[in-house]
Amino acid sequence: MFSSLVGTINIKRLILAVIGVFVYIVISDYLIHGLAMKNLYQETIFLWRSETDMQAYMPWMFLGQFIIAKFFCILFARGYEGRGAMEGLRFSLLIGPLMVAPNFIQYAVMPLTPSILASWLAFGMLQVVGAGIVASLIYRK
Repeated sequence: MFSSLVGTINIKRLILAVIGVFVYIVISDYLIHGLAMKNLYQETIFLWRSETDMQAYMPWMFLGQFIIAKFFCILFARGYEGRGAMEGLRFSLLIGPLMVAPNFIQYAVMPLTPSILASWLAFGMLQVVGAGIVASLIYRK
């Protein structure tokens, strides 16, 4: 079944790309949510787990980040044309809206501030572009 999902993808490069994109997501998530947006989250502190609780749930965070990296890279590799970093940018601009659109739903159902939504959208797109560039630099022919 897996081979039918990945087709003619170079598995070695795919694995390396998944690892690279996963590391990029973990680091960029920390920079975005742990540093850049920390003060914004204080405005809605009642919504979030405590720092101690968040640490206890980190394996779930890593699982989600890994799943995103894995399928992001599989989709990237399936359409790979060998055009370098610009291909990563193009892919990111296509898949980025799909990845950040759920933030509008979160905004509709949770009492988030408009500044949190705007930050999630902007940082989310930048993060996806970065992930696409990382994938394109690692998954080369």
